[in-house]
Amino acid sequence: MISSNIYVPYFQVYLLTYTIIGSIFQFFLLFLITKKSPATLDHLKYFLYNTSFIQILMIFFAFFVQQRVLPNSTSVAVLPMGPCKYFGPEYCFIGYHFYTAFAEAAALGISCTVLFRYLVLIRDSISETQIFSMIGISHIGPLILLIIPFTAKWDFEKVRNLTYNEHPTYDLSIYESFPGFADITNIQFVSATGILAIGVYGIPTCCFLLTRRVLTLIKYHQNMSEKTKKQARTLINGLTFQTILPVLAYIPSFTCYLITQTYNIEILLSEHLILISASSPSLLDPLISFYFIVPYRSAIIQIFSRGTKSAARKSTVISVSVSTSAV
Repeated sequence: MISSNIYVPYFQVYLLTYTIIGSIFQFFLLFLITKKSPATLDHLKYFLYNTSFIQILMIFFAFFVQQRVLPNSTSVAVLPMGPCKYFGPEYCFIGYHFYTAFAEAAALGISCTVLFRYLVLIRDSISETQIFSMIGISHIGPLILLIIPFTAKWDFEKVRNLTYNEHPTYDLSIYESFPGFADITNIQFVSATGILAIGVYGIPTCCFLLTRRVLTLIKYHQNMSEKTKKQARTLINGLTFQTILPVLAYIPSFTCYLITQTYNIEILLSEHLILISASSPSLLDPLISFYFIVPYRSAIIQIFSRGTKSAARKSTVISVSVSTSAV
């Protein structure tokens, strides 16, 4: 019989690595946004700041909770392995809701950036007030998603009893005492799942269609030089990759979750992958920005080339010193 916790050590190592590397990438991206953004990115960088800050918080809560989602027939257990366990199941459950809300906000932040690029091409100008309004509106859905669970009754004892009864072969002792949703038929859970479904399936579809439209507008834009068009296309290609990421990260795991929830099937790997796949964009998005935002790519090349030249100069000085000493 396969141990129900066979994947736990591997995912713990992954999450620690993910947290360290993801944080380094995100803070380096913030440095580039602050120090290496030319005037042409003055408005775009507000959207970049928004997405980066959200993803930093998502990384934090992913590590804080390190949840494994285990569906039952009428409830869902949230099995934590993160530091939240030292504070109690309530804090783990709160951390899980914050993580979910920030995951939705990150996807909406990227779609907001795509919409901004589209509006820039069809309008003469966009004011900072309009920019902040767009960013503010993008947080409404995640805020509702965050608030909804706090309006339902939390009955963790009921969740635990049902989880033990329906998964008798599972060793759940390492997660005690774990929280979860006591009733998946109530309006709060159904509403939250619906908002997540709209985000998972709707956001990537809308972003993909919008990026196609933006690329067409850039191609036939009469007031853009070829150089500007090339940079604009490069940026949009990066946004396209960021749009595809949720398709690869959210849709398979969320669909698998819906199947296991609907048919009450035990799939060990999918219980862990819901967290891993949903959090992966916060690790990969900075890499896309490093490459596809031309000023940041140039700054990175400059930093590394300067470091290489400095190392070469030191090596030359040392060689000359050794040679002189030998003479």
